[in-house]
Amino acid sequence: MDQASLIPSNKRSPVPSIIYVCTKIFPILTFLNLVFLNPIVQIIVFILVSLADFWLTKNVCGMQLIGLRWYFEFQANGKLALNFYSKPDPFVPTEQDSNTFWMLFITEIIAWAVIAVVELFLRSLLLFLNSTIIMLIQLFNFLLYVKVHKLAKEAMEREVLHQIQGEAVSFPMAKSDYSEEETVDEPVDPDILNKIQISDSESNDQPDTNQNPDQDNQPSV
Repeated sequence: MDQASLIPSNKRSPVPSIIYVCTKIFPILTFLNLVFLNPIVQIIVFILVSLADFWLTKNVCGMQLIGLRWYFEFQANGKLALNFYSKPDPFVPTEQDSNTFWMLFITEIIAWAVIAVVELFLRSLLLFLNSTIIMLIQLFNFLLYVKVHKLAKEAMEREVLHQIQGEAVSFPMAKSDYSEEETVDEPVDPDILNKIQISDSESNDQPDTNQNPDQDNQPSV
């Protein structure tokens, strides 16, 4: 389990955000400081810096800030398909980290677009091509992140829906007016039963008090 994902939002380390900010600012500063160097050196430096920015954003900063990383893989039919890896639960990106990732990503793309337009007006074809290539690389990375972010969201929604549908819903059975406890006869105590039988026999042995006494005194014919 990722221990960093268990840290509360307000106590997470700011190091990933700082690395990401430096990753996005460094290529632009390098471009502005190397415009007066040899064109070949400019191309080599810009390519290395842009590739480092691309790799760090894709494999390090994206995982640390929003928990996503995209990659391509070949399917069984031989076609190349876009796939993604997301940090498992309980990782949840903070609002600050998420905003930092997306806003700085968009800002860098806009900055490279502005630099490309400026270089075009200054008629510096080489610098225009360099800035345009870097902008396209970052735009490609950004669009893939948007795509996998959407795929990850849809996968999470499907998983939640599957869990909801898979839960067994049970309702308590209502008791009938005549429960089994009421219909079952309780056993009779044997002592009580014997007393009832004895009392019945005694009542049969006693003479009939209601008989007319004159009937016994009448002479027989």
